[in-house]
Amino acid sequence: MITTLAAIGLLLPAMLGGVLLVSLPIAAHLLNRKAQRKLVFPSLVLLSESSASQSQLFKLRRWLLLLLRCMAVLLVVLAFAQPIWRTGASAAAGGDGPSAVVLVIDLSASADQRVGGVSTMQAVRGAAERAIDSLRRGADKANIVIADARPHAIFPAMTANLAAIRAELGALAVTQERADLAGALALAGRLLAEHEGDRRVVIVSDMQRSNWQALVDAGKVSLPKDTAVFVVPVVERTPANVGLSEPKLEPRSAVIGQRCMATVVLSNGADEPKAVRVAMSVDGKLRDAQTIQLQPNQKRQAGFAVRFDKPSDHRITFSIGDDALDADNRAHMIATIRQRVPVVVIADDAANQPGSGSYFITRALAPRGDRRDRFEVRHLTSDAIDAHTLGDAAAVVLGEVGTLDRKALGTLHAYLNEGGGVVVFAGGGPAWRNLQAWDGLAEDGVLPWKLGGRRDLAASGALLTIGDAQWRSAVLRDFDESTRTIWQRIAFRQVWAAGDIRADAQVLMRFSDGTPALGDRSIGAGRVILASFSPSLADSELGKFGTFVAMMHSMVREVQGQYAPSHAGTVGESLMMKVVLPKREANPGVVVYAPDDKPQGDLVYSGEARRMALTIDRPAQAGFYRAEYDRQVLAIKAVNIDPRESDLRRIDTALVEGLFDHAASADPVASKNAQQDMLGLHGKPLWGWALAAALAFMALELSLLSYWRR
Repeated sequence: MITTLAAIGLLLPAMLGGVLLVSLPIAAHLLNRKAQRKLVFPSLVLLSESSASQSQLFKLRRWLLLLLRCMAVLLVVLAFAQPIWRTGASAAAGGDGPSAVVLVIDLSASADQRVGGVSTMQAVRGAAERAIDSLRRGADKANIVIADARPHAIFPAMTANLAAIRAELGALAVTQERADLAGALALAGRLLAEHEGDRRVVIVSDMQRSNWQALVDAGKVSLPKDTAVFVVPVVERTPANVGLSEPKLEPRSAVIGQRCMATVVLSNGADEPKAVRVAMSVDGKLRDAQTIQLQPNQKRQAGFAVRFDKPSDHRITFSIGDDALDADNRAHMIATIRQRVPVVVIADDAANQPGSGSYFITRALAPRGDRRDRFEVRHLTSDAIDAHTLGDAAAVVLGEVGTLDRKALGTLHAYLNEGGGVVVFAGGGPAWRNLQAWDGLAEDGVLPWKLGGRRDLAASGALLTIGDAQWRSAVLRDFDESTRTIWQRIAFRQVWAAGDIRADAQVLMRFSDGTPALGDRSIGAGRVILASFSPSLADSELGKFGTFVAMMHSMVREVQGQYAPSHAGTVGESLMMKVVLPKREANPGVVVYAPDDKPQGDLVYSGEARRMALTIDRPAQAGFYRAEYDRQVLAIKAVNIDPRESDLRRIDTALVEGLFDHAASADPVASKNAQQDMLGLHGKPLWGWALAAALAFMALELSLLSYWRR
């Protein structure tokens, strides 16, 4: 192996043909020497005396001037040939053939931050252009990998068309997405794997810590062997920034005239306190504003009381003034306001069959079956459980169902964790298996207690009633003395035994033998109430008493989700909108408009008849997306940026460089910023020195001529 210490190369060796120009001063010198003039002097005495001493001096002067002129011409020609001085790795790279360079450019939302009034995107583009200018035209190959939510390469393979690469850099624009850095680096590795020889990756990023830390925690990044990695941080300091996130509404599903609380979280990313004015707009009109005092690096919630006077999907936008990052200065959500409180009853028994559990539950919540009822009951079978069907429910009542699969149980668990309320009646069938599986989804369980065995009291003739109860609890406080005694007359034929009671659970009712009958527990942001019995006539007499109606209203009221998730999508991630067409059409003319009121093109239609689902593959903007049919709004969705993009703090570049130690055996990882030859492929340019030397020789020539004439 030969180690190259240094080497001089020429980027434009063809320019050396200009060396022929050195013949011009030589020709001028020769012509000047042969020129003769006849001079008449009155006396030749003095000339003849000094001629011997002066002739040699004049010859030296002429040769010196010729040398200076020739050197000036040679140096100018050399400068146009663009000589470079390569040392170490750059000398080796220059001699091993073409290099392949992939630019991984971070275009996540945080790249739009402003530092000192200057957009970071300008620095990103400038650094990328310097990297391309470092390449050798006609020899090196390059490509660009865009690091956004779905990394992609500008060209399908490496290309030597550097002009096209540079043109693409000029068209780059920051996104509102969060970058998938792992995917971008993996794509860069695949592109470089096709190249034999010198391979380099240039990472141009704002080095946002919240994005890079996940990659650092995961460990090393796999790249082709001997790949040199250059990390180019384009932000030197973290600017002060306040971001908005987590818009929510309390309660989960509000009705007309109900007092609601709309909240949003403010995050101060500065090392100094900030006073921030946050405003709330509803359907495009300013409703309220307040000033929030934030301590350094503090998160704080701002709340606004609001009432709605009509049922609709109302658009709520929280906003603050301009700062370092504009994309997180607004947070959007949809407030679904209804005439009645929506409650989902999940059961596989017939709701219209008198005596079934679903029959009693449905009629207890909506006895009239019309708009005069407080609750709007939707009856679902167990196979219809998904995030959409439960999304706007104020509460879910789980009755007698068949076996629930893991997906359905996971949906229930997610609904509960996000702030939903679930009332469970343990009836017959596979209740034990369902609840055991659900309970196992959390390390410390979900239910107030695990169900034991099924107790058939009718066979023994020792029926149970309700004995003791926590009458002062929120669930039971509406029962007065007269109604409390009714519980002692309600006979239970089939009940479930209870296992150990969880430490954070509350037993609300006990059977007459002291075993738990009704209990509740908080899980995540939600709440679950478990009844070790069923209202069906096969299990008890409960459904026939008016007390059950009061009990159902009280339980649903108490487990209603305290906070509704904003149901907002995230920029760069798929967004689904479910619509119901006014009429059935073979080719529905549904149009989805983006926040800028332009039609969304990348739509995928699914479903049939009048009920359809529209999926936007990749929403690119934060704001409100609306689906329209014949100018009628069918659905509206809010989309926000990933809240992690608000944290503009930078990661230590050394941590990122450490990810690639194993891949850079030919050249160490290096951080570069403003160097002209960022990649070290050209080496140190010498043409500037050549021009300076040429000017120096010309200046010396002029100085000597001026002196000798005096």
